[in-house]
Amino acid sequence: AAAAAGGAIIAALGSARRIAAALLVNAALIACLLVAANRFVVPRIDPSVSSRATARAFLSAESGKAITAAEKIPAGSLGSYQLDRAWQYGLEYYLDRQIPEWTPESGGSFWLFTNDAGCRDIRRRGMECTPVQQTAPTAWLVRVQPVQPRRATSP
Repeated sequence: AAAAAGGAIIAALGSARRIAAALLVNAALIACLLVAANRFVVPRIDPSVSSRATARAFLSAESGKAITAAEKIPAGSLGSYQLDRAWQYGLEYYLDRQIPEWTPESGGSFWLFTNDAGCRDIRRRGMECTPVQQTAPTAWLVRVQPVQPRRATSP
């Protein structure tokens, strides 16, 4: 609505041959629209298009605000699995560390950045895949561990 109103004002000024005023209104309108986009639009789409929100959520969890002390992530047990390359690089940048690619043959318990398809594949391979954070649809933080054998209940 603001863009349409601004465009009408610019058109009216241009048709009245007030070119300097039209350019000034145009520059002010563009600046206002950029500020509005940065304030209202970008924060809503950021988790879907950037790894920044996922990295911030992970750092918050790692510092103890979202993961219990018993679940602290040990060094060397963080990896990625079937993660888009851009998200892999972005997480490595924002976390300031390399995140190695995990393979199902690794065994043991791991914390991984993966997605829904990766989690389903891990489960298909007979391991537990428990989502811990789902900040973005393309990069979840999950806990992967071998399936615990169920105890037989006696009647």
